Amino acid sequence: MESKYNTDKLKEEILGKYLDKIYDQFEYKLTRISDHNSQMLGIDLIAEYGSIEYNIDEKAQLDYLNYDLPTFTFEVSYYKDGIHKEGWLHDGKKLTHYYFLITSIHLHGKDIEDGFSGCKITSVNKKKLIKFLDLKGLSKNRLNELDIAIRNSNQKDNILLQELDPKKEGCLFLTEDKAEKPLNLKLYLSNLVRIGVAKEIYP
Repeated sequence: MESKYNTDKLKEEILGKYLDKIYDQFEYKLTRISDHNSQMLGIDLIAEYGSIEYNIDEKAQLDYLNYDLPTFTFEVSYYKDGIHKEGWLHDGKKLTHYYFLITSIHLHGKDIEDGFSGCKITSVNKKKLIKFLDLKGLSKNRLNELDIAIRNSNQKDNILLQELDPKKEGCLFLTEDKAEKPLNLKLYLSNLVRIGVAKEIYP
């Protein structure tokens, strides 16, 4: 049986080829980075605006094919080999300037090998996102405090926060049925676009 890792890699490779065709239509140059070390630093693409370059981290909802979800999850923390780790949202080692959030990914046929027929791409300015969260009272330190409290409690799914409107802005979400047990900040994309943190760039 094919491992989940290999299946996920196959999905990513096929999606990457599909996205590259979309990126070719953009007015600026986007170069895909295949170097593993760069990818670990949060660089999947480099966007060139004249003489300026921006590092872009692609995040795709590949676990929700053929669904159009209104939210996206930003990783606060997770476990690896039994060790608690900081998630990519506040990881100081990441060199990401923008996130490209790939949502509403639809298959062309029944199988992943048939390719994709459509998707949405939302660009999120990382600095603006962190600033928005800080102003909301959800700084890195505050999220770390909540992380400890939540993992020591019985409340797991859709954890409401006094700092965010759960129907318009978001909430926290702990996934215990995954080995990594990630704690994610689930945010509404429409709100991020409305406040100028994000921009819909495709379609």
